[in-house]
Amino acid sequence: MQERTPACNKNKHNEKERSNDSIRTIYPGRGIASGAGPIAFRRGLRRAADHANPRPSPPSFETCKAVGNGTICQGDITGNEGLVDTDIVCGSGPSAFHIFDSGINHESAIHYYNDAGKLTRSVSHDNWSSTQWSNPLADTTLPYIQHMVFTDILAVPGDLNTVTDTVRGEVIFTPAHSQTILLGVGKQIFAPDGTLQFSAGHFIDLNSPELLPICAALA
Repeated sequence: MQERTPACNKNKHNEKERSNDSIRTIYPGRGIASGAGPIAFRRGLRRAADHANPRPSPPSFETCKAVGNGTICQGDITGNEGLVDTDIVCGSGPSAFHIFDSGINHESAIHYYNDAGKLTRSVSHDNWSSTQWSNPLADTTLPYIQHMVFTDILAVPGDLNTVTDTVRGEVIFTPAHSQTILLGVGKQIFAPDGTLQFSAGHFIDLNSPELLPICAALA
């Protein structure tokens, strides 16, 4: 959990920081929570598109094709996060426990490159399923849903140091056979240096009483 981003998300996740592995956002936006804390080509007068060498390279799960004067690379990938300690602690003393997170992420991504083969924009849709927070000590779970959209715009094509990152998303915690106990939803925009330029929505503050119903459901 780190900087405050839309609703409840695990961390800012842009082209500069993103790897080919799924990166979990547990607060809409790896935004949407705060407290605990995101490519064609031409040569000559009528240069042929060089979609063999887009820069920077797209994720390995994407396939590329020439479109107009540029190249588009897109693809889908699904990954199981496994069981991860969120480092969120409920309670104190002998009764204290850590909250663990698990889920499966389906990412649909697309990268756009100009006629020089340089990245200009990317969009990633992350849809999480079978997601839940849990307390292994008590064998209790709290299901939630999460949807995220990460949009990166490069002011200078191919230069990841010029990325403006827009994050939109939602996270909704709903115990089985019960009503929603916590919801985060919002949008945030980050400048290339990581500065927060815009923020709107409800952000879950994990250092506030908002965490209490989560702890109660997992106790």
